[in-house]
Amino acid sequence: EEKVQNFRKIGLLQENLAEQTKIYSSLCHLLQSENDYLIQSDVNNINKSAVLKDGLLRAAETKEEERLSLCSDLATDMRLRSETPKLLEIATKLPEPYRSKLIQHKSSLENLFAEIKRLNHENEILAEAALSTIGGTIDRIKDALAPKQTYQAGGKKKDTNQTKHLVHREA
Repeated sequence: EEKVQNFRKIGLLQENLAEQTKIYSSLCHLLQSENDYLIQSDVNNINKSAVLKDGLLRAAETKEEERLSLCSDLATDMRLRSETPKLLEIATKLPEPYRSKLIQHKSSLENLFAEIKRLNHENEILAEAALSTIGGTIDRIKDALAPKQTYQAGGKKKDTNQTKHLVHREA
């Protein structure tokens, strides 16, 4: 009965990893779309993307908590010494086909994490460049719209004639 319970937990762990893979795959696709939105300066879709990302990250966090709990339970059942066992530690102690399936899930997730990290970095660079451009534009607009001082302190008119030194009276 203990083995049946372990196999049930292993099945739940595999389901959890498959769900995490779907979530992170969706996040990866969303980041690819966000990249296009940033290039196109599509503010509406950038905002929608941010909301969707937040939802996916919350779902991933929940699934990760479930995975940690399942791994901890399995480690206890399998008499592994680690309180927070790694997926690979558990997988190496399991018979086939469980071992290879867990290792495959781990590999898929690692590849997704690397791609998500790369895309997120690219998007971060695009967003920073866009913000820098906007900041520069705003500064130039402020300078252009700033009131020009015609009078100096004390109420005397400021000389605004730029050509004063080019032509002398004696000529």
